[in-house]
Parts: sequence; structure tokens; C-alpha cells
Amino acid sequence: MLASRAVPLADLVLTMRLHRDVQHPPDDAGTDGCRAEAALNARLERLRVRLARFADPADIAAGLGLDILLAPPAAEKAPDAVGSEEGRQDGPAMRVLLASPPPTGDRDFRPILDRIRTTLDGEVPLAPAPDPDDLCAALEREFPWFGAVVERVHDDVLLGARCGRTFFGLSRPLLLAGPPGVGKTRFAHRLSRLAGLPIGMVNAAGASDNRLLQGTARGWGTVTPSLPILLMLRDGMANPLVLVDEVDKAGGSDRNGRLHHTLLSMLEPSSARRWPDEALAVPVDLSRVVWLLTANDTGAIPAVLISRLAVVEVGSPRARDFDALFAGCLADAADDYECAVAVLPEIDPTALDAMRSGFVRGRLQARQLAALVRRALVAGAKAERKLRC
Repeated sequence: MLASRAVPLADLVLTMRLHRDVQHPPDDAGTDGCRAEAALNARLERLRVRLARFADPADIAAGLGLDILLAPPAAEKAPDAVGSEEGRQDGPAMRVLLASPPPTGDRDFRPILDRIRTTLDGEVPLAPAPDPDDLCAALEREFPWFGAVVERVHDDVLLGARCGRTFFGLSRPLLLAGPPGVGKTRFAHRLSRLAGLPIGMVNAAGASDNRLLQGTARGWGTVTPSLPILLMLRDGMANPLVLVDEVDKAGGSDRNGRLHHTLLSMLEPSSARRWPDEALAVPVDLSRVVWLLTANDTGAIPAVLISRLAVVEVGSPRARDFDALFAGCLADAADDYECAVAVLPEIDPTALDAMRSGFVRGRLQARQLAALVRRALVAGAKAERKLRC
């Protein structure tokens, strides 16, 4: 299934290593079946503990269930994606690997490299462009205070289609700038889902170097391809959406690598077309990756990086946006619990009126509203349980 939730880089890599151990039992497993099972279970538990640092329980379950990278690349579209399935199988495609990656002697990296050769060799599909009017009408309904952003996406997709572009793409990477809690990250996830794009996220605020994005080269203890390549491997599409959250807070150093420097090389069209992936030891074409960045303070971003971006300011939701915000909170809850909104517990009308009043009067912010909606849903579930008893 196309990812609606960003999967951390560590999740992708550790899952592939788990697959290696399942297919090729570790040396310490011996020939006894019970000992082999015990050894694999111990490795599973170690992976589970390590994954817990990066992912929520749902992501961990998905990773250990091997449905991220081990199944064939998903071709289906998210349930609420705009447009039809026509053209997905025989639609636009491109070459990503510009040469055949040389063999590796690294036992950990070998199964990853084999999967990359199998999945990304030859033409890799591109997610087709949806109708810009339909896409942006859906975004406008959910994010009415994102008017300038929605208009930018609409015009970009419209002009691209007019000029013959058949896949989803943005002419320039998009930077959403605005205060915390206004919905920038959620907008990126909804854009990816409605457009039928895979998505992966880098939290720049927690990055002390560039490895989350760039990966690690051969010769290091852990060889890891770049994040765009891992996303293409996971979903079988050459134009995933990469979300770089809070890029204004990115750290790093000249010695360990700066995230901003790696971003520049991936965003610049000329270098993106032949970007050197050090894990694969060959150039790869990242020119169709869809980039969306978020920031609270654009002044903290290097000017050379800002010059590569289409910067759009996002304001706080207005009083009249309450219904859209509330609907979004319900949709997020339904997505988290993998059910339809109609299946969620009923929220007490008094609680709903109190939330509306608090938001309209400015006493309640959007982020606080999301927490209160969850509490109201729990209260509704408890009330239903009491009635049944």
C-alpha cells in the first residue's frame, strides 16, 4: 500500500536486515531447529527494541511484518487518491540506476543490493499526475487556510500537464513556512495521499549529520542507500514525495556532513540527474523526486538553499476554519485506528460546542484541538461501553 505515514530510514534498513536473517539464518543458529528459531527470535526482539526509538507501534508492526520492502512493489493507489488507475501500469517511467551497481562483499548489504538490482533495474514507474482541479479542490476543503499553497500546487500541476508532463511533479521544491501547529506536516501527508505518491520523512530538527538523507558509503560499518532510493525500492515509484520537516533546525558539521549541503546537491536539477549514491557506487537519477520542506523561521535557512525553493507562507487557521480542522482531526483518528470516520465513537455535542467556542474565541489552538478531539472520542467510547453494560 502506498505509504500514508512516513517510515523512518532506520525502519527500512532494519527490516531489510531482518529479511536477510530469515532467508539466511545466522551462523550462531547452528543446525538444530529450536536453536535456529531461538536465535532468530532474539534478533527479532533486538530489532523491535531498536525500531521503538524511531517509530510508533503501528510502524513497528508493519516493519516486523515485512510489508515495507519484502513484498513486490505496490502499484495500488491510496483509497482517497484523486483520479483513476488508468495508466499506472503502462504510464510514465524513467531509468533511476544510470549504471549497474558493482558487487559488494558486505554480507549485511548484499540482500539490499540484490533487491535494488531487481526492483530498480530498467524503467521505474512514475506516479501519474491527477487532475489539478480535483486534487486542489480536495486540498482546499481540508485546508482552507492554505489558499496560497493550494494555488501554487494547482498552477504547477496545470502548467506541467499543458506542457506535456504526464507524471506528478513540481517545478521547484516547495517550502511551507509558518508557525508551529498550523498543519504544514499534515498537509504534506495529505498531498501525497491524494496525489497517490509514496512519502518518506526526514526530521531535520533531530539530524546531527546528513546520513538520514544521504545514507552511508561502502566501507562504513552500516552501508545504507540514500533515502530517495530506499523509498523507490519500497514503493516501486521514481517520484516519491520526500518531506524534510523543520529544515530550519537542521544541524550537522563539516566533518560529519551537513543536511543543507546534501539537500542542495539533491535539489539542484543538474546534479540531481546524476546524483552519486555512495552506497550503490553508481550515479542515480533523482530529478523526479517531489520535495516538500517545512520551517518555522526562514531566516535560519542558508540563502543558497532558499534560492532553490518556492517559499510559501502559511498562516494560522481562522475561526471560520474550525469545521475543516475538526474534520481533519477525525480523519487522522480514523486513519490511526484503520477505520472509517463513521465508525468512530460519537462526540458529545456539549464537548463539540465547547471546542468550537474555544477555537473561535482564540483560547484553543489547532494542535490543542487535535488532543481534545482524541479525549472526546475516548469519552464517547466509554459512554457507549457503559450503555452496553
